[in-house]
Amino acid sequence: MSLHEESLVNLLGNRSRLRILITLWKSREELTVYRICKSTGLKRSVVYRHVRVLIDGGFVERKRYGEIFLFTLNLKSSYGRAFKEFLDKTLGKVDEFDVEG
Repeated sequence: MSLHEESLVNLLGNRSRLRILITLWKSREELTVYRICKSTGLKRSVVYRHVRVLIDGGFVERKRYGEIFLFTLNLKSSYGRAFKEFLDKTLGKVDEFDVEG
């Protein structure tokens, strides 16, 4: 396994990061850290730490509106698009999947 492949596996192999990604996928809109915390049950510091990793990995996009940061799946990135497509195909309808479980 190449170093790049290993990094990708480590990035996606974290349960908290997967919960954040699935929450963003389910929402179909930009979310604040507060809304991500509320949906995932994760602490704010945990969400911030993992969102930074996901941004660096190309999976999440951050937009700033004044003092507010909003996060969404990064559909400009091949990784973000591929992950969304994977979730669309494997999890199907949004209502059928519970991110908190």
